[in-house]
Amino acid sequence: MGFLTAFSEIGTVIQTIISLKQYFATDNEQIKILENTEKRLEKIERKQLIESKELFKILRESTNDRIIHSKQIIQGLFGEYEDYNVANKVINSKFSTSADIPNTFEFNAKDFTFSSYGTAGYSKKLDNGKGVIVFHSTDSDKGRFFLVRWGIGWYYRTHLDHQSFLGFPVSNEFATKPAGRTGSKQNFEGGYIEYLAEHDELRIFRTSFTGVKLVVSHKF
Repeated sequence: MGFLTAFSEIGTVIQTIISLKQYFATDNEQIKILENTEKRLEKIERKQLIESKELFKILRESTNDRIIHSKQIIQGLFGEYEDYNVANKVINSKFSTSADIPNTFEFNAKDFTFSSYGTAGYSKKLDNGKGVIVFHSTDSDKGRFFLVRWGIGWYYRTHLDHQSFLGFPVSNEFATKPAGRTGSKQNFEGGYIEYLAEHDELRIFRTSFTGVKLVVSHKF
């Protein structure tokens, strides 16, 4: 199940919802969610394109912003994905090897989100004020999680986030020596953040088909 990639026509989404209503014919709660979603979509031009994250927002609003618990509805609209139970099993296996992940950490349904590139996953801030953990539920990094920590994590969670041009992280932080200087770097879907220890400075880069561009720098 699931038809949506990054974009789809509203009319196609509505037809899929009609099919799901037939599938959930005896489940009144699911039918109500789908009918409310359909009513919201009917107010939009049928040929207009909708992004996956916008459709999910409408789905949330259709339940008065309550958590969407039905994996079947989300799969029907967005396709197969790893849920938060899988994410927690993966993270639990790393507790003993990473001091940055607290033993009490866990994702739940409300952490489900989309990056600016349409990747579904779970994103949650750590209580230390700096770290963010992101689990990829779809696409090429499906089933993997990445930790954005320390200065890079602080900047990512306070000045950008997964809805920015950077999107989800696609690597953990690793040591580098840019231009012979000691530093570190972390890659994201749409660019990377580089830390230069010598200057105690972050540099945020955007990557695209036109090349690499320095967007902003930040001195601590």
